[in-house]
Amino acid sequence: MSKNELKLKRLEGITGSEMFREILEAFSGDRIYFPGRNGFSSIAERNEAIWEDFCQNLSIPELALKYNLSVDSIYRIIDCRG
Repeated sequence: MSKNELKLKRLEGITGSEMFREILEAFSGDRIYFPGRNGFSSIAERNEAIWEDFCQNLSIPELALKYNLSVDSIYRIIDCRG
């Protein structure tokens, strides 16, 4: 079973079969991204933590790994504050 199929099965387990079918009908063929929060209550809070770590000399690749984001995303976040 593919990674995507496993995630769909997990979603069905969380939502139930009927709601899962409704979601599939509503978003069939669309790509949906659910951002992870990693314990942060908001993206702004996460970005502030990234900025603070950056100021403590963590490298961009280290930040990407720590926050489970792409290097490009980290650059965008740091660039907005700079």
